[in-house]
Amino acid sequence: MKRAKFFERWICAAALALLCAVMPSPAAAASSSMDVTARVGFDAFSEVEDFDLYEVNGRMVFSPYITWGDGWTLTPALVCAVSLLHAADDTGIMAGFGPQLELTFPWDRLTAFATVRPSGLTEHEYGREDLGGWFTLATDVGARIDLGSRIMVGYAWEHISNANLYDNNPGLNFHVIELGLKF
Repeated sequence: MKRAKFFERWICAAALALLCAVMPSPAAAASSSMDVTARVGFDAFSEVEDFDLYEVNGRMVFSPYITWGDGWTLTPALVCAVSLLHAADDTGIMAGFGPQLELTFPWDRLTAFATVRPSGLTEHEYGREDLGGWFTLATDVGARIDLGSRIMVGYAWEHISNANLYDNNPGLNFHVIELGLKF
């Protein structure tokens, strides 16, 4: 059993390293902008254990590919996230990489977003809660407001699930508050 956990963790770390290695560099994406966001999530409703989420996201936003009207913009982005999940005195790491779509409103300060990140878990058992296995999907929808040229704050609803790949699939839901810095 311990050997299986070691290999699951090793595969998770290797997958994250591979995903981050293929992420385009800023030099390769001259028309991109980057930011880093610190996020804290609170369990929206728990049935078995209360979870906490602590997350750091790196995001690369590319040039708008759809614009219309008086300033509406739909923009693609790539997100790489590393999270700590904590419940019942157990703590694990979740790491993932995936696409994000952003809808910027005409007044430019408000952006809505949706993200899907295939992710790996170093731990899937937290007290009496079993998340099923090492693979999961982290999805979120939310909005952020630019407080200036470099700082943004936001809220997201994040759902973590293994999409019924394992026998157990309780799913986790979080209210997430974020603070970001643009580069």
